[in-house]
Amino acid sequence: MKSTNQLFFIALLLLMLPTYLGAQVIGGNSVYDFINLPSSARVTGAGGNLITVRDADLSLAYHNPALLNYKMHNRAVLSIAPYIADIKHGYMGYARHYDSIGTTFHAGLQFVSYGTFLGRDETGANTGDFGAGEFALTLGAARQWDRYSYGANMKLIYSGLEDYTSVGAAFDFAAAYDDTAKRFTATLLLKNVGFQFTPYYSGSREPLPFDIQVGFSKRLKYVPFRISVIAHNLTRWNILYDDPNLVSTDNSLFGDTVQEDKKAGQFFDNFARHLIIGGELYLGKALWINFAYNHQRRAELAPTVRAGLSGFSFGLGINIKQFSFSLGRARYHAKQASTHVTLGVNIHQLYKKNRPPKKVKDTTPPVSQPTPEN
Repeated sequence: MKSTNQLFFIALLLLMLPTYLGAQVIGGNSVYDFINLPSSARVTGAGGNLITVRDADLSLAYHNPALLNYKMHNRAVLSIAPYIADIKHGYMGYARHYDSIGTTFHAGLQFVSYGTFLGRDETGANTGDFGAGEFALTLGAARQWDRYSYGANMKLIYSGLEDYTSVGAAFDFAAAYDDTAKRFTATLLLKNVGFQFTPYYSGSREPLPFDIQVGFSKRLKYVPFRISVIAHNLTRWNILYDDPNLVSTDNSLFGDTVQEDKKAGQFFDNFARHLIIGGELYLGKALWINFAYNHQRRAELAPTVRAGLSGFSFGLGINIKQFSFSLGRARYHAKQASTHVTLGVNIHQLYKKNRPPKKVKDTTPPVSQPTPEN
């Protein structure tokens, strides 16, 4: 019966996938792309996306609301990442579970700062410095029914780029199947369904980076290791960059040269760009190490010569009592990488640890004191 339910859920995920949607390729064709940035060091180490693990890590709920669960109750998380050049981004969040309604809620803020720019007009005259930044306030909730869970996120977005501002909203809808006995998790995610309330230019609304993603993870029975496979950009099959000047590229995992005029090479290259493959190794309850390979990132950003570790990412984390600390590093280019730092706090356990013991009323009857003899 358990295997039947598992197969039914996987089949349902596949049936819900569209065979083709005329959406644009993510990257340069949509607004608010910053909402896809990783929310924590663990996500950075997992290739920039981790929607397939359901545990107490609150930062995962930003990317997949169906992962919200009671283990995240009264937990907080703060992440900071020096990105590329002077760009910095981060995330902070908090979750709370209510047994009375069987629902877990979370709130978070994703933000990015692009630094300070020198303003110039068409003649080159100095018009003053200006800044640029974007924010997304996230509110989400999830419920669980047997092995299934479902949830939704609402992201209220503000973008300010010099004198140009925009306001919008994006929604995430997700469902997950979690079989703890078999250590198997599968999920379906509709990500960034939304629109601009106020465009940068009047009457010129732009699309959001809408995406459909599916994934699964499996923790091995006799080895403390979990493998995760995530398929993304499922709104469009062909996500190859059409460059007429490109003759050959070094896109493969093992450095093989792929000729762009070969159909088979194009098919497997395009297929691999939809996948992020990663793993996590657990060294007891206090330490974990993760790593991942993102083929799309390597294919699009790595130089044709000496690609190095482009597309690979790594991370590690440690749990010390009520605190958790993790570090992630993603290699985008042979000469450029991003480092992510995350601090998590279990406020519930911290409060219980530091709370003074409850005073007990003394009900012992008073003892009469002897009087001195005359």
